[in-house]
Amino acid sequence: MSRSPASASSASPGGPRASGGVPHAERALARRWRWILLGCFLVALAGGVLLALSQVRQAQATAEELAAEADRRGEAVSTLAGDVRTLR
Repeated sequence: MSRSPASASSASPGGPRASGGVPHAERALARRWRWILLGCFLVALAGGVLLALSQVRQAQATAEELAAEADRRGEAVSTLAGDVRTLR
């Protein structure tokens, strides 16, 4: 059973429209679109979590700096108040 050249070229597996006029990439995407969407969602979710953690760490650092400054100012006021009492 031999094929004619015309039928062999139309059914070639490497052709742009290998099966029924739909390219291989489209068929692969159609079968796996949920997994691709899930992967994209997980990447976006991970990025959001990383951004949130970055913001939390930055807020903690700012809070620590403000607390340290408040402590220094409190000590300065206490020292000043003690000096004023001594001078009276």
